[in-house]
Amino acid sequence: MKFVRVAIFLAGMTGLVIGGLTGVSSLKNDQEQAEIRGHENLKSQAALLVDQFFGVIEHGKLVSQSSNSNAGPTALPYVTHRAVLKLKQGSPEEFESFAPLASTDAGAPAQTPDLALEQRVLQALKNQMSMGDLSLTRQALGTYEISEGGSKEGIFLATPEITIQTNGMEAPIEKVNLVLIDPVRAFTGIQKFAQGEQTAYVVHKNGRVLNHTVSNFVGADLRKTDALKEIVENLFLGAQTGAVESYTHPEGNRNRVAFVRAGVLPFAFAVEEKTPAAVFTAPWIEEQAGSGAARKSLGFALVLIAIALISFSVVSAWASREVEKQISHARETRRESRPLPVVAPSLNANKIAPSVMSQKARAEQATETFVENRKNLENEKALAVEGALNILPERDSVSEFISRIPSFPTLEGIEKELVTLCGELTESPVLYFRYQRRNQNLSLAAVAGEVRIPNHSQMQAYVRKDIELQVEQLSESGRIASLNNYGPMSKLMLGQLNVAHFEAWGVTSSPDVSGQSKMTGVLVVLQAGMKSAQVRPSLARVLAEAGNVLYARSNKLESRATRNTRSVIGMDLESGLS
Repeated sequence: MKFVRVAIFLAGMTGLVIGGLTGVSSLKNDQEQAEIRGHENLKSQAALLVDQFFGVIEHGKLVSQSSNSNAGPTALPYVTHRAVLKLKQGSPEEFESFAPLASTDAGAPAQTPDLALEQRVLQALKNQMSMGDLSLTRQALGTYEISEGGSKEGIFLATPEITIQTNGMEAPIEKVNLVLIDPVRAFTGIQKFAQGEQTAYVVHKNGRVLNHTVSNFVGADLRKTDALKEIVENLFLGAQTGAVESYTHPEGNRNRVAFVRAGVLPFAFAVEEKTPAAVFTAPWIEEQAGSGAARKSLGFALVLIAIALISFSVVSAWASREVEKQISHARETRRESRPLPVVAPSLNANKIAPSVMSQKARAEQATETFVENRKNLENEKALAVEGALNILPERDSVSEFISRIPSFPTLEGIEKELVTLCGELTESPVLYFRYQRRNQNLSLAAVAGEVRIPNHSQMQAYVRKDIELQVEQLSESGRIASLNNYGPMSKLMLGQLNVAHFEAWGVTSSPDVSGQSKMTGVLVVLQAGMKSAQVRPSLARVLAEAGNVLYARSNKLESRATRNTRSVIGMDLESGLS
């Protein structure tokens, strides 16, 4: 039978293991497919930014070819300067003019040329502009330093003026129209990523970031990041058009980034996001633990495992019982089929055989033992009943509390003893909120019972002055105020503990101790019901005495006993007030 049970159990566990392995394999496959889709999504978003880049370049060409700087596309906000360059022997020699972009307002005064900027742009043109690019593609793009010694760079766009000679051939390029573009204002699509969990940026082949979703990263050099240095260098080699890679961000996160190059130009756009954790790694387990859907799935799996184990136990028990029945039936059948033994005649008919005598003796001995045990059991029951009648009555825990708490040296000790006793009386978790009169604030001071509080610092509620006066006036008339429907307290219980039905009683001092009733705190019973309603007279005595002792201890007064015990008459203050 044990073998049958073990076999059934092993078969069930084998099924669970196979199902678990299948589920793990499926989960990993789903994650791989999700990773592929994530890569494609990143590349498609970067490609959209590249399309915007080419739109900016086309508008820049129109600006460079326009003779009137106050008309049409020349009013683009990201075009900061225009200039016309003269070339000598295929290299920029001097500026014919270099002036800031004129304002769209015709009455705006002209601005003074920036000679230092002219020198930086001229140096950038000499290093980066190629006559081959000007002749073949009719444009040349590069970067220049926006400020002296700064890390931020702008983009220059140079377009040649082509002259056709009388023989139909193109004359050598002598003039180049130049516009300077601010990449931060030009590529506005990058800033749209600031609202999500992704970031985007544009990078030059020299590794410098020209625009970034996070403004602090504008001007950063990606070549100084070891994980990205090789990616950026390979991106601008040959016909490479893009790449999707994972790397460790300087902040410590594991990110994946998709680069898409702007054609053959020395610019690329990137979109990156946090890399999802691999299945069954520590970060993945941490993410799943914080996911409500994952917790539901785990709970469902545990329920299925429990059902499977119970089913295996029931089936094995049933199979065991059936097999035992079959074996017992077979034994009875064999016993009945055996022939009766032949007994030899006795010499004395009145004498019983020794074997029969021994069986009878054993039966009589068993009967005597049963009778004796029965008598002993009845005697034990009688002693138990007699002892039960002599049990002392239940102790008066309320009176003990009233006699003990004046000797407690600290507020914390009194508050802890208060919630412990109230928890025993109501058979419910109990909270005590200490009232700070100066800032009219209730803050959690003591807890009793099984209750989980995510953040103690958030367990606070504001008490309006009129509510405080109502609580104290009810205490003057011998009643204890109920704050069950006080808006801030209801929101606190529902928002922090997900408890909608509770009891909240104001704890006040007696005029005999404080001159006039003073509010010292609020006691909350989380499981309001029949038990808490039955013990309200006892709660009234406990809260009355605790309020006096708490007020006396906090104000360094001698504690005095309560002369008139207040009754618990629940009056909901601000009923319906949110």
